[in-house]
Amino acid sequence: MATQLSKTLREQLDMKYDEFFWSDSKIVIGWISNASRRFNTFVHHRIRIITSETKIKQWNHTPGHCNPADIASRGKPCDQLADSAWFSGPDFLKAATIDQYKLNQQQSEVLDPKDPELKKLKVSKTANVRQPTTVVTRFAKFSTWTRLVRSISTIRNIQKNCTKSWSIKPISVEDGRTSENKIICEVQKHHFEDSYTLIKSGQRLSKKHTLSKLNPFVDETGILRVGGRLQNSQSLNYQEKHPIILPCDAHIASLIVRHYHDSTHHQGRTYTLSAIRNAGYWIIGVTRLTKSVLSNCIACKRLRGKPMEQIMSILPLERVEPAPPFLNIGIDCFGPFVVKERRSEIKRWGLLITCLYSRAIHIELLNDMTTDSFINALRTFICLRGAVNTIYCDQGTNFLGASNEFSKELQSLNKRTSALGTFLLDKQITFKFTAPQASHAGGVWERQIRSVKAVLDGMRIGRYHNRLDTTGLRTAFYESMAIVNSQPIAVNHMDDPEVPILTPNHLITSKAKEVTSPPGNFGSTDIYSRKMWRKVQQFADEFWTLWKTGYMNRITKRQRWQNPKPNIQKGDIVMLTDENTPRNQWLYGMVEETIASTDSKIRKVKIKMSNRGIDSKGKIITKGSTLKRPIQKLVLLQRDE
Repeated sequence: MATQLSKTLREQLDMKYDEFFWSDSKIVIGWISNASRRFNTFVHHRIRIITSETKIKQWNHTPGHCNPADIASRGKPCDQLADSAWFSGPDFLKAATIDQYKLNQQQSEVLDPKDPELKKLKVSKTANVRQPTTVVTRFAKFSTWTRLVRSISTIRNIQKNCTKSWSIKPISVEDGRTSENKIICEVQKHHFEDSYTLIKSGQRLSKKHTLSKLNPFVDETGILRVGGRLQNSQSLNYQEKHPIILPCDAHIASLIVRHYHDSTHHQGRTYTLSAIRNAGYWIIGVTRLTKSVLSNCIACKRLRGKPMEQIMSILPLERVEPAPPFLNIGIDCFGPFVVKERRSEIKRWGLLITCLYSRAIHIELLNDMTTDSFINALRTFICLRGAVNTIYCDQGTNFLGASNEFSKELQSLNKRTSALGTFLLDKQITFKFTAPQASHAGGVWERQIRSVKAVLDGMRIGRYHNRLDTTGLRTAFYESMAIVNSQPIAVNHMDDPEVPILTPNHLITSKAKEVTSPPGNFGSTDIYSRKMWRKVQQFADEFWTLWKTGYMNRITKRQRWQNPKPNIQKGDIVMLTDENTPRNQWLYGMVEETIASTDSKIRKVKIKMSNRGIDSKGKIITKGSTLKRPIQKLVLLQRDE
């Protein structure tokens, strides 16, 4: 406790003084003076703190009857307390010399080898070098230019008026200007100590010096200013003709840039630089400093920050390994479409199913967005197209937001207690979700929905959909499905008449019953074979060859997000983008957990949202929820330091 109190006093008092520590325990003095033995954890931890902040020669021994601390620990009657050393301190401190009470290092207590606190370990000493504290280094404790100027003005007012009365006068404009000049003068003397002395004495700087081109001079207030060539200008004031010179590595330079950036209401770099120059400051390297300040400005990130990016991830296994069509699929819903049944108008939806490998599609009509309707459509698809191993889908409004019942079913898939979970478990189907609001992660099926809608618009289904009934809408879906499946998926050989055009229909019509590819090697000569199965297999093998050469080479390129970015970390403060609300109403949160991809890049995170407010008693009204979002929907405001 004495060591910690001494440390606090040294940090707060700008004065030199000698320190002495007194204890009536010779054992403790022996522990502190020890340099060759180690102690158990309890004693070792405290001795380490004492020796790191104080010197051994500062510790002295005093007899127990001279120690005022014993009065507090042992107690004393009230009639004896008034005449005790509790109020006046020990008598030996009042003597002219106190050397007789100091314990000599050679006469210090010898440690008992049987002392239970001793450890048979060697001690290692560390030395802490304290940096000298100056007035300029104390400026780094201020976060704004206004607070720094106001604090210096207050201190100067106290210095002026404390001898007459303790009342402090209000800070005037003139006091603020004088304080600014004092601050700038101290910073210039600290950073330009050699140059400042030469310039003030009227000597010239070397041509290689940074300030030589500015022709600097020291004015009557002791401030270093730019000489320049604008002395004869009548339209400029003195501050603009002779701006104040400041180094960019000074803390007040950052405070000034941030101050005028706030005064321009967080405009861009050009507006900030113009405001600094008009205020009469010439900061060396101001452009680089301004960029740094603006890049760390939270308000600018809120107003104009861009969502985060990460290098485009590698393709999943289901998209690069050969497999029969519709073995691994991605699904999504689109609609609604209003159809006419007799005299009533009802809504219908479409369920698009995309093969992740061949890009073939299948469309089923949904009567509503309930679990039963989805399961029936999925059963129909499996009966027509065969078994399914993996299903990918998003967590957007098409599923989680369209129906509360379907939302509960999807959210309870891990429990395997819902109707949908039971169906998937019986069929041995794995359901995989992309991150919420990550439409780019489902680009395979999102792009196919766009193609289907384009076909339906061409058939005028989107404009005159109320003239169709349910059967007509299903027929339109199948027509668009056939057209999309006839589109080529590889355009590399479109100009070569000898290479056939590759479409998803080539693979749909040659789907085998087995999951794996048939064994054997089939060459071009098998087309002339008398065995029909070898001819069919040769056509299938030719399809896979064209698929690898024409399509695989095209999807290997990263169309966007080519360069890796720094990963978002746990504890970062982010802002969630929302296209349906204004930017100033976007919510804030803190990254609670990061989810790494197979390449160790972070593309999905769990976010702890901020609380929605507190009542009059200070209690939280609504606790913040936890959301899972892709980084493309987040704006990074502040990293965890």
